[in-house]
Amino acid sequence: MNNAEISSARSIYGHIVRGSVWAIFMRWGLRAIGFLNIIILARLLTPADFGIVAMASLFMGFLTMFTELGISSLIIRKPDTSREFFDTGWTLKLLQGLLIAVLLVLATPIAVYYFNEPRLASVIYVLALAAVIEGAENIGLTLIRKRLDFAKDFQFIMYKRLFTLGLTLILAFALKSYWAPVIGMVAGNLFGVFISYRLDSYRPRLKLQRVMEFLVFGKRIILYNIARYWNDRVDIFVVGGLASASGVGVYNVASELSRSTINELVMPIGRALLPSYAKVAHDTKILKEAYLRTLSGIAILIFPLGVGLATIAEEFILVILGDKWIEAISLLEVLAFYGLATALLHALMGQIFIVMGHERVPMRLQWARLLILMPVVIGVGNLWGIQTIPIGAACVTLIFVFFVSRAITRILPIKPIEIINTLWRPMIASFGMMGLLIMLIESIEVGPELRLAIMIVAGAVFYGIVLIILWVLAGRPPTIEHVAMRSVAHKIRSGRKIK
Repeated sequence: MNNAEISSARSIYGHIVRGSVWAIFMRWGLRAIGFLNIIILARLLTPADFGIVAMASLFMGFLTMFTELGISSLIIRKPDTSREFFDTGWTLKLLQGLLIAVLLVLATPIAVYYFNEPRLASVIYVLALAAVIEGAENIGLTLIRKRLDFAKDFQFIMYKRLFTLGLTLILAFALKSYWAPVIGMVAGNLFGVFISYRLDSYRPRLKLQRVMEFLVFGKRIILYNIARYWNDRVDIFVVGGLASASGVGVYNVASELSRSTINELVMPIGRALLPSYAKVAHDTKILKEAYLRTLSGIAILIFPLGVGLATIAEEFILVILGDKWIEAISLLEVLAFYGLATALLHALMGQIFIVMGHERVPMRLQWARLLILMPVVIGVGNLWGIQTIPIGAACVTLIFVFFVSRAITRILPIKPIEIINTLWRPMIASFGMMGLLIMLIESIEVGPELRLAIMIVAGAVFYGIVLIILWVLAGRPPTIEHVAMRSVAHKIRSGRKIK
């Protein structure tokens, strides 16, 4: 690289790192809030209450995918800064919220029939109101991300989530019913609209002059989003047809815990990647380096989380949720590996296809995966029970990790061995950590709380040491380990100078 390329590369790495730090900080802050929410609600509500909310949310999410045009993605990707372009995007989001509400009301009898749960009807009607309210949020939130102002993005998400959490917990103590999270969601969306206009000065107007640009882009995004949503939720949907509300609640809670590797790492980093990648989409050399470094960093985080959660599932459930949720232990042990496989798939896809203008590629891959995943999940669920569903789903997902990797090498000058080199070190270190944790479980005779704390600390230290050893043996490549070691060395030198 010449000096200009090096400067540009450092700039994009800086944007990605800063954006990812804000995104991860935001998401782990949300996870802390979420865990607090789950812990308290799990002790106030029953698994059946969780099941009813999960059924309604699943149904709402499914219908939402049919109206999602990728409005924010197009605004961020396109260099257009005209007011009529932004206003058209906001108007479409408003109409999208209204359409979702209408579809929810019309399709409610179908949901009640499939899940065999009459209480769903009133819950879905209230969630329809939540969709209308959310559609009115200021389009300035998207402009904040377009400007790479991730601090304000963090503020919006945190303010909204904290308000929703506080109100939901108050309602849970008062009502002790599934209505607490439902009403909390509606109120949280209403507060989100209010805070969105306080955080950004942009004031949108009703306009549809640029509607065709969004519709042309959206017709590809809709198909992708439908397939992606079904791929991520088909297991819960099938469980909903096989189990009671209580069974759905147990499965959904275990699934949410296992998906933390996606929800709390891969997805938030994606918020930073799209605008950051878009800045250098014209230079495939810089984009390639940014992609590989980002993939390396994500892999180092998701492998120990997925493998570790599967290993300590019993202690984790007993300490975090209590004896009421003991049925979730065996589910979490297999769902954690499914969550890891899905996280890896999403990490490979990232936002790279959208940035490069190849939206059809991930759409086709997602539909191909769905056409295989759905019959597998339905078949194993009906033949051997819901505990085997995550096993079948994980196997199908790992197959598509290979196909996505191949697709990446066709749009970027990346060799398959370069992708393998980003994954093998965290994978080996994680399974080594798993062996250590299994030995600790069998040898430590203390309470579940202390045992959980010991295993988390011991596992993290062991993983870090093995990872660095493998990095040294690999010749110290310029990956995230190199950045971390250089940072540590710099701090040590700085400390010596101060002394």
